[in-house]
Amino acid sequence: MFGRNIEPEEDSITLKEALGILKENVGDYFVARRELLEIELGEASAVLAKKVALLLMAAVMGVFAYFLFWVVAIMLIAQVLQGHLGEFFASLGEWVLVSGVVVVIHAVVLVVLLKMLKRKPDVELFAVTKSELQKDKEWLARNK
Repeated sequence: MFGRNIEPEEDSITLKEALGILKENVGDYFVARRELLEIELGEASAVLAKKVALLLMAAVMGVFAYFLFWVVAIMLIAQVLQGHLGEFFASLGEWVLVSGVVVVIHAVVLVVLLKMLKRKPDVELFAVTKSELQKDKEWLARNK
């Protein structure tokens, strides 16, 4: 097949000898894998650093836009409510009432989000990696 005859060679090694060679070279294999991982992590960290910087800048801009949106919304709603509230609320000022309602709504959303954050994740993190590491440990233990 593929234009090449595969015949056993006279100087082929036994399985026991192959395992011996593997045991001798397994350290080199892991050193090479670690070096490859270091190279890949270096490249990935540069990309990740750029993305994190962009995300932080976007978050800052988003926070400012969010706060300014609520300033404008509160002022507009207070303007619409002016003269339509009872005497008690009118003495406080419409903008105070609207601001208070916005604060209460945000506090409720905050509590809900914090409760969601405290829940444990539905899926186990790094399950595949843990499984592969366990298989590697078992393989190494079998072939000592």
